[in-house]
Amino acid sequence: MSPVKQPVTLSPAPVTPDYRDSAAGCATLAQMEVRAMKLGGCLMVILGVFTLGVAPLGIWWSMRRWPAWVDNQGVRLKSGVTIGWPQITRVVKVVSDVNGTITTRYDLQSALGVVRVVPDRLENGEQVLEFILQRVPPNALNS
Repeated sequence: MSPVKQPVTLSPAPVTPDYRDSAAGCATLAQMEVRAMKLGGCLMVILGVFTLGVAPLGIWWSMRRWPAWVDNQGVRLKSGVTIGWPQITRVVKVVSDVNGTITTRYDLQSALGVVRVVPDRLENGEQVLEFILQRVPPNALNS
């Protein structure tokens, strides 16, 4: 079944601050490392053997579009590209159903490419999603 793309109409929830900006004297979350869950080594070996190394390479290549860090200026991808919050033009919620397993991801679209955020595959997925939704331009959420 093909993925269903929907515009995001969520209202961002507040993020619990864990960084104190001493100059401003107020608690603000300045940056957050995005930690992806590791795939099992045995799984990668099995995929590598049965696909002659293509599957692990494909997984690595697709994860280059995932965020590595998010901060108040924008998002830095695992590929090293940095996209500022004002550059994000649209946030799309994509729901996929593969053999009864439902996965939700959020695509942050910009002129520099698409950032894929899959909260279920991140150790701190919900916090990262909240952080992002608070910082993207309001018109990107409603388009």
